[in-house]
Amino acid sequence: MDGSTIIAIQRRPNGRLQACDPCRQSKLACNHSIPCIRCKKWNIVDRCIYSASGSSPRRSTASSASASSIVRRPEPARSLPQSLPAITPSLTSRLSTSPDSLPPNSAAVQPGYLGFTSFSTPYEETRNSLSLLDPQSPSHRTNQNRRSSGVAGQSPVSHAGNIMSPVVQELALHVLRQIPIPEDGPRMFEPNISFFDGWVNIMSKTVLEQLYAMWGHCLGTTRNPAQLEELARTICVNTIKSTSDAIRDPNAWMAQFVGHNLRWDSLGALFTFWKLSPESPLAVVNQELICNCIRLCRQFTEGNVVLVYLYHQRARLQSIFSGDAGFETWRYHAQMVQLITFLGHHAETNTEKPYMPTLVSEAKRCMLWLIYCMDKVAVSFTGRPPLLTQVYISTPLPLDLDVNWLLVDQDVLAQNLDKLVDDQGWNLTGGLYGSTMDRTRAQLFKVREDIFVIALGSKKASIEQILDLKSCAAQATRVLPPSITYRPEDIRDLNVDVRHLFIRLLHKLDHLQNLFFIERMLILRYQQDGGELLALSFEMVALTLNLWTHMDRFFAKRKDFEWILMGYGAPAGGILCMEILKPTLSGSHPQNPHITRSSIVQKLSLLVGFLEWVGPSAPNANIAANTIATIQQVLDHSLKHASTKPRPCPG
Repeated sequence: MDGSTIIAIQRRPNGRLQACDPCRQSKLACNHSIPCIRCKKWNIVDRCIYSASGSSPRRSTASSASASSIVRRPEPARSLPQSLPAITPSLTSRLSTSPDSLPPNSAAVQPGYLGFTSFSTPYEETRNSLSLLDPQSPSHRTNQNRRSSGVAGQSPVSHAGNIMSPVVQELALHVLRQIPIPEDGPRMFEPNISFFDGWVNIMSKTVLEQLYAMWGHCLGTTRNPAQLEELARTICVNTIKSTSDAIRDPNAWMAQFVGHNLRWDSLGALFTFWKLSPESPLAVVNQELICNCIRLCRQFTEGNVVLVYLYHQRARLQSIFSGDAGFETWRYHAQMVQLITFLGHHAETNTEKPYMPTLVSEAKRCMLWLIYCMDKVAVSFTGRPPLLTQVYISTPLPLDLDVNWLLVDQDVLAQNLDKLVDDQGWNLTGGLYGSTMDRTRAQLFKVREDIFVIALGSKKASIEQILDLKSCAAQATRVLPPSITYRPEDIRDLNVDVRHLFIRLLHKLDHLQNLFFIERMLILRYQQDGGELLALSFEMVALTLNLWTHMDRFFAKRKDFEWILMGYGAPAGGILCMEILKPTLSGSHPQNPHITRSSIVQKLSLLVGFLEWVGPSAPNANIAANTIATIQQVLDHSLKHASTKPRPCPG
């Protein structure tokens, strides 16, 4: 049915399939898919619910009742390709009546991280005092248990037989059927390994190896339903078990997620690497399976850093599918921030002096600051308020360290740490790692956040405050390592790793965009225009066009072209358009002699070509088309104006 997923929908007393609530209330025909065609057409897919009682869903105090009486659409925002096997509607008669919904799970009711102002803080302080006065007290043992686990209070269930409700079982089996066979899994995994995936890359390869070593007999071309069901039950039981972030040994920490301890979050990480579709490395099928793994995780655990990674990947893929400004992208982004603050990763409680990094501690830091940067990119594109601010973040930046050092023995790392990073956390070896990118972008986006406070806030800022931001933006780049510095000549130097070149170019664009926003505020609020905005815009467009004019060099990064074009090149192109319509130059630019009216027209013409590369099916196609139309009108006006100028008479 139009590619929509079908899940067991109950029948009415007359034998017909029940309509969803919106169609039933409107007395319109329903096609019984999830979401149905009408709800998709009306853009109310979140309300496409099938109530068991035939009436509108009402709040219930019993979680088991709500889980068994309402069937909601699956997570992915887009319909699945026709080739993807749908979840079979075999449980129609049992779905609403089965008492075997999810068993009570202590993890499902845990409050998560609670900060200083929370209701529990005075009692936590009291328990700490009791444990100091009496080390044998229950409070002392409780505190020790809390410190040793990622999310306090999680415990494995003892009744595994009833762990899967019918809907959960169908969803779990559906995911397991999509795992590649042992002969294809490693081959489909390798091409997608990214240089900057760091800890996830290492962990996922371990999950992959042990998946087929331990469970390969269940994952062949012909799969036994009973074996798959047993595997699904095992993974569900494992996902309920708590994972400890206090484990310092990297192999012991990863062992919580692999082999006999395989979980839905670690399996979901594999779906972020597997190329399951020959047409695209970022196929809808990957998005659907990642979403389903998240749904299964949410049934059994409050989360950990691996689940945070899945939330991040889901939001990233959604931005590629539906655009950076789309509602689904923004919703997934908000849920990602919600999870990482719920887990308390923004408020690191490690008081160890000196700090000794572990694989999990650095993974949590990297994910926090990656999401922080992602939040600032989203604000830059949409102009909406940020969801994660540095004011409430006490967790330090990750160390600028090669992730392979986190795999060595802790004593070896302790002996070498002073030789690897300085007292500010920057590496002393001149290397460029994934953590280098996280650190440098975070430094720039801290300034960006201060810019947003003025640009998007309600309080009026003085010109001195804006000029102070300009100084801060310049200072932020001075303290960064030379390894991140962009050099134009590197584009033609084939000895320079294109991954390093791309990161340096992106870093340069981020810095220029900080200055771009500052100059815009100075002009719009205080009419302070010394030509800096035009020079910045010209450079931003030129840098963005490098991706287009040197596409063969950056071919491996082409999936990132669209958002860089729309986030950096297009806004700067708007300033160049204004210069054509309302010239401020007479001759060449005083700060950059390469900036002339003719060179601006040339850059805009190339920008149109790059924008036309964004196909009509792309998520930002409408924005690109509108931008093209505006630039072409400006260029037409320029040509028309030039042709009507009086020419000097020949002497």
